[in-house]
Amino acid sequence: MFTKIGDVKIELDFNKGVFMSVKGPQRLYYYVIQEYTKNNDRPKLIEGHQLNTTPIPEQEGFNRLKIDIEFYMDFEIVLYSFDYDNGIIPIYSHRYNDRDKYVQFNLVTENFEEAEMWEKSVLKYSDLHGCQPIIVSQFDEINHRNKNYFLTHHS
Repeated sequence: MFTKIGDVKIELDFNKGVFMSVKGPQRLYYYVIQEYTKNNDRPKLIEGHQLNTTPIPEQEGFNRLKIDIEFYMDFEIVLYSFDYDNGIIPIYSHRYNDRDKYVQFNLVTENFEEAEMWEKSVLKYSDLHGCQPIIVSQFDEINHRNKNYFLTHHS
C-alpha cells in the first residue's frame, strides 16, 4: 500500500513481515511499532528506530524498515517527523486489529503431533488477543475441533 502525506511518500507491505519505506524532505524520520493488548487502551512498545532519507554507505536499508515477523494482533505503526522547532511530530499511523474478527491459521505440517502443538499455540493466541480462529490443517480431526472451521469450509 502506498500513501503520501504532504511531500512524504510512504510504502507499507505486510506480506511476510512488516516493510515500510519512507521518502521525504526531512533527513530523519522515526517509527514505532506498538501493540494494544486485551482490555488495555495504552499501547506497549514493540520497537522503535530512526529511518534516514540520506544514504549512509555503511548502512544498507537506511530508508526502510523490514521486520521478518508476521503480526496478527492489535498493533499500530506510527511514523514521526523530526521538526527542529517543535520536536517529534506524528505524521502517519496505521493500525491493524484482529480482535473479534475471524482469522484463519493454516497449519502447514504433515506431522499430526506438530499440528496439535500449533493448534494449542493458536488457541492461546486467540484467547490472548480476542480473535475468532479458523484452524486449517490437513487433519480433519484437528480442523473439526474448532467450530469456526465450518464457517468457511465444507466437509
